[in-house]
Amino acid sequence: MRFALEHSKNIGIANLNIEKAELAYKLAKLSYEEGQGKSSEVKVASIELEQAKLNLSKEMYNYNIAILDFKYCLGLGKVQ
Repeated sequence: MRFALEHSKNIGIANLNIEKAELAYKLAKLSYEEGQGKSSEVKVASIELEQAKLNLSKEMYNYNIAILDFKYCLGLGKVQ
């Protein structure tokens, strides 16, 4: 169960990272639209946002696997 708790905490962190990446993307896009930034900065921010979303998906997957492993160890679930 310890691993599930770790992954639960990591999910919260991943959500915060998405918020941060969304803000960075919005700022980069606004800066570009105002002529102060480069298109490459917008692209990098976009890639970092997608990476943050992917990291959240990975943490959710790891959390679900940890829960299933825990249930299996307790004999509460079957792995098929």
